Amino acid sequence: MKRIIILLVACLTSGMMLANHWTPVPEGWYSQSTTIRGVILINGVEQYSDQLELGIFCGDECRGSAIAAEFFITHRYIADVNVYGENGHQLSFRLYDHSQGKELELTPPENVVFTEDGYGEWLDPCVFNFTSSSAVITNHWTPIPEGWYSQSTTIRGVILINGVEQYSDQLELGIFCGDECRGSAIAAEFFITHRYIADVNVYGENGHQLSFRLYDHSQGKELELTPPESVVFTEDGYGEWLEPCEFNFVGVVTQTTELATGWTWWAPTVATTIETIEETIGTSLVSIQSEQGPASGDATGGVMYKIKTNAAITFSLSGMPMGGATIAIGPGANWFGFTGAQPSAITDAISVAATVGDKIISQNEGFAIYTNSGWQGTLGQLQPGCGYQYITNENKTLVIGAGN
Repeated sequence: MKRIIILLVACLTSGMMLANHWTPVPEGWYSQSTTIRGVILINGVEQYSDQLELGIFCGDECRGSAIAAEFFITHRYIADVNVYGENGHQLSFRLYDHSQGKELELTPPENVVFTEDGYGEWLDPCVFNFTSSSAVITNHWTPIPEGWYSQSTTIRGVILINGVEQYSDQLELGIFCGDECRGSAIAAEFFITHRYIADVNVYGENGHQLSFRLYDHSQGKELELTPPESVVFTEDGYGEWLEPCEFNFVGVVTQTTELATGWTWWAPTVATTIETIEETIGTSLVSIQSEQGPASGDATGGVMYKIKTNAAITFSLSGMPMGGATIAIGPGANWFGFTGAQPSAITDAISVAATVGDKIISQNEGFAIYTNSGWQGTLGQLQPGCGYQYITNENKTLVIGAGN
């Protein structure tokens, strides 16, 4: 039974290792504890995101919080919250969005009464619906009138934030040429795929450069994120209902790492420098080594660093997501790091012309060896921010994906 529970917890792990925004009261402050499991909705739309944290409060006192994670059986994102209190205490709910770095100003679900029986099960979770002041949404941007330009086209796409696809009808995609809005649309669920697609009618002329902006109606503000690359206006358009474009907006994220005493195989998932890492770890740091020797300068995506400390320590770095990387490897043991935002199967995390006998070795999760049946072994997934060794007898190119 214990093994089954451990496997269940492992399968629920999703996304970058985010540190909780809220700190609940310590265990033991109250004589009772219970579990509340639920899915998160915003204006009735279920959220499929590992960036949302459900906080449970009694008055201003946090009694428990958890970041939603994908349940491997139903693929719904469930917040599994351990809650402390006493029978009869009134519990209220709050919502924090780690992709925005802020608590959402939404009307919470109704309070519930603390009970040791808890609320919600994995296969029958509670529903926590947070609502904005008005469910009727009108476009934030007003495009130029039809007829200002001789041509029009259609751009259909899904919206991603830091590589995480958004399932929300609160996001509006604006398409601009300079400061002039050429079209905008609020994402809506496509009934066949259940993905949320912004279907934008765009005015212009062939050759016009089009850029992208994102407005969040649940926040009532334009999001300060780095937009996707611009595209050139063409009457052929971009994206189809079954094969939409992907518009990935990128913002500052946080990478949190737990270092044990001694050596840790580590990789950056955010843009940073070795000097910043040294300053952040402080006096516990003994050494940072790359495959070539002592490390300095910018931390390189796709590279593994070995960090030695004289004490266990947790440190956090904030920056832009590192994204994917391509490195050359040769005969012998090659160091590499996984830059992705979430745990990913080996075949999803990397692309390489593997040959029978190639190995990937982790520090704590064993190894995988390439056979005629693919990768086999105790190492099934690559973890964000972890370093690995790739052992081969040939020169190869290793493409490390973002793991999205």
